Amino acid sequence: MSTWLGIDTSTDVCAGLARDGEVVASDLLPDRRAHAEQLMPMIVRLAGEQGSR
Repeated sequence: MSTWLGIDTSTDVCAGLARDGEVVASDLLPDRRAHAEQLMPMIVRLAGEQGSR
């Protein structure tokens, strides 16, 4: 079983987790100026929700 983290900060703050090719969690923050403050807390929350820490 493999878990992948995808992030996109080219515009909004987006992150997603996929497990074995299936998306299991994702989040989007539509704020183009919150990358430094919001990206890591978003990733930690997504991983915690899926037990992938």
